Amino acid sequence: MPSNRFFSLSDQEYQYWLPFQYKGVEYTFEHLNAKKITYNRRETGAKYKFFITFSHHVFTEGVKQQDLVDPNDLYSVKPNDVRLFDIDRYELSLMLPEIIENLPEKFCYHGHYGKYCTCEYEDANGNLRYYQVVFKAFRSQNKLRLHIESAYPLNVHPGSKGKIKKVNFWFICFNLAIGKKLPSPGF
Repeated sequence: MPSNRFFSLSDQEYQYWLPFQYKGVEYTFEHLNAKKITYNRRETGAKYKFFITFSHHVFTEGVKQQDLVDPNDLYSVKPNDVRLFDIDRYELSLMLPEIIENLPEKFCYHGHYGKYCTCEYEDANGNLRYYQVVFKAFRSQNKLRLHIESAYPLNVHPGSKGKIKKVNFWFICFNLAIGKKLPSPGF
């Protein structure tokens, strides 16, 4: 459960995650603390300062009613948001700070409900893997915000199941900064 506030943001519950005991090992989440990142666009000299927050969905997964789970494996933020700690998601989440810092160089595409995604990375052996990172871009209290809503491994490229539409991260930044409508997929 969150306890600290790094910034005066309205969604303070996403700024810090307390450690979690899982099968006798304590897992910490400092890599998912709220942070500020300034994206510098060399071509135009524009600078976009974003306040970044991460959801607990990047290290947990949903629980279905029929699932039998050990109650000690449940990570609960709110009574109506109980999720199962997922070691694979946790380990992948260690890459999130680097992925988010390098969003301008990543292939970004439209997700559902006004969200954006990026998904490719190279594993330790140089193999291309798919890790869908879902983020929302918005303004709050005159601040540019990115909230990482979820992140999970994929077995196949998301485009293999249908059309995905690329979006330029700089268009997201520019439109958000000037209060213009964010890019939409236009399908």
